Formats: sequence, structure tokens, C-alpha cells
Amino acid sequence: MIELTPKNLIPLLVRLLRVDPPRAVCLVGAPGMAKTECIRQAARLLDAILFVEHPLLREPIDYAGLPWVVDGEARQLPMAFIQSVKQAALDNPNKPIVVFFDDVGQAATATQAAMMQFVQERSFAGQQVPDNVRFVMATNRRKDKAGVGGILAPLTNRLTVLGVTVDPDSWAEWALTVGGLPPEVPAYVRFKPDCLGDPENSTNRDIEPFCSARALEAAGRYVAAGITDFAVLAGCLGDGRATELNNFLKVWRELPDIDKIFASPATADVPKANKTDVMYALVGALAAHVTTKTMGALNTYASRLPIEYQVACIKDAQSQKPELRKTKGFMDWLLKNKGMLGLDDEKDSE
Repeated sequence: MIELTPKNLIPLLVRLLRVDPPRAVCLVGAPGMAKTECIRQAARLLDAILFVEHPLLREPIDYAGLPWVVDGEARQLPMAFIQSVKQAALDNPNKPIVVFFDDVGQAATATQAAMMQFVQERSFAGQQVPDNVRFVMATNRRKDKAGVGGILAPLTNRLTVLGVTVDPDSWAEWALTVGGLPPEVPAYVRFKPDCLGDPENSTNRDIEPFCSARALEAAGRYVAAGITDFAVLAGCLGDGRATELNNFLKVWRELPDIDKIFASPATADVPKANKTDVMYALVGALAAHVTTKTMGALNTYASRLPIEYQVACIKDAQSQKPELRKTKGFMDWLLKNKGMLGLDDEKDSE
């Protein structure tokens, strides 16, 4: 199974959800790999109404329809969730309705079997699903120790299955644009990119926290709120990663005056390249503080850094502030380092 990063997965998911006749899509990956966030972002890009459903909490009869007698006749009555989806679809015939079934691999096999009726036949409790309804699912894998028993083969065969993984660039770009997360945390991820692989390498079988994209978001929101207690960070990331992040935050707080760097970019001190924690903290701080007026100074200073740090700095800066792409300083750097950011022609011309 091919694994895609959110940067590649989200636009692909948007395209898949526009296809008629629709086919259900299932995202598969380790815990905390941003599967839910990918679906939420795709729904926002589609301007869709999103419903979130948890099959783990359902019995097969919930999806098949509750038997009831109405006016002397036996009928299948859909539960309120199904009625809400159908009503939203009828009230908004020109708007996509995305129904997201989370943790489907944890659902009972009988419940999964009942789900086949609307995945394949597009029928809820004997009622036809409106054409503008789309189905998306997500699940962990058996090896993730998440209580997944698997997905029935006939159901799997009715799905387009896509693997999900997270890379530092995608996560940092998201963290810098989502709002509410401090720049220190994406800078830490660039410093320790292997931390995003912890869900794949986790061997804990007790109730122990571990680092993931989801856990890093939580830790970042605590840091933004001024809560940096080791116990709290360790409660999100585990002891080892919390120690790394704590040390990184100390480095961040001891960085040179950013305003002085912008004032004298050609002569301001440059840290030694072998001090990777200082370098990543510095470029993260520069990216967070640069403006359209100081972009030229950033270009001057960044040109004195090793290229990998230049790329990280410029990439994070323009992710947070797209208006920087229109400045002469940004264009000068881009022309000198053509292709290093991986920006498409449309972005380059903005």
C-alpha cells in the first residue's frame, strides 16, 4: 500500500470525493498520523457538510434499520444519525455531504458487514442515499496495538484504501498555518524529524504516552498557553521526547536578539553549523518574526547559513506569511536557489 503525506493526500482526497459515481475512501495509518485532520481539511476545501460517525459504538441493526410497526405495517426506521445525513443532503442538493466513519477497523465484524449496504448499494435502512453524499473512513492497523481486528475483505474490496504517513515538512507547514501553535514546536520537529515516526516504532504495551503528529499539536497548544511543565509535556510526548523539547525550548529562549539580526544581517553572528539545535531554533525564530519590510534582511542573513537551514527558514516564513512571496527579498532568494522550495509555477508567480 502506497503511503501519502498530508500535503499529497489532501488534494487527492478532494479529487476523489468529486468523482461520480462516488466510491468510499479509507485512510489507513498509525495512531496520530493526522488521518482525521486530512479528512476535515478536504471537507473544508470542498465546502462540504461533515458528519463524523463511530461504528465502534454501533450495533448492526443501527445501520440496517430498526424494525418498527407504523400504521400496521412493518418498516425499517433509520436512526437519527442517518436521518440527519439524509435531511442535510436533501436541504443542500448542490453541496457535498461527507460522512466520516472513524476507527472502522475497531468495529465488530457484524457492524462492518452492515456497513456494506451503503458503501456498495448506497442504501441506508432500505432508503436510497442521495447522490451528493460521500463516504470516507479511517482506521489504524493491527500492528498498531489500537484494538483493530481488521476490516472484512468484502468491505475492503469496496473501498479505495490509501496509506497515511507524516513528514516534517508537511507537519511544520500545517502547524505554522493552522493557528494557535507556537513556532517553537515546528522548529523542534525540523530539529528532530524522526519524532514523527514514533508511532511506527512504539513498543509500549502499557499506558504510556508517545510522540505523534497529534501529540505534538497538543503539546504545542500547551506551550502556547505558557504551560511547559515537564510532567505535562511528558504526558503528551513521553519522557524522552519531552526532555528533547524542553531542552529545545531553553535554547529558543537564549537565542540572539532577532531585531539586531534584521538590523545588521551582513555582520550579525552566525551560530556554528554543528550546533543543530541552535540553528533550527534560530531559523524558526527568524521565520516567525520576519515581515515584508525585513524580508530583504532575512535573505542577506540566510545566505550566510548552510543551504539546508536557508530552505527551512524561507519555507517556514512563506508558509506563515504568503505575502512574503511578493517581496523582492523572497524573489531574489528564489532565483538564486531555484527549485529548492518545491513551489509550483502558480505560487512562484503570486
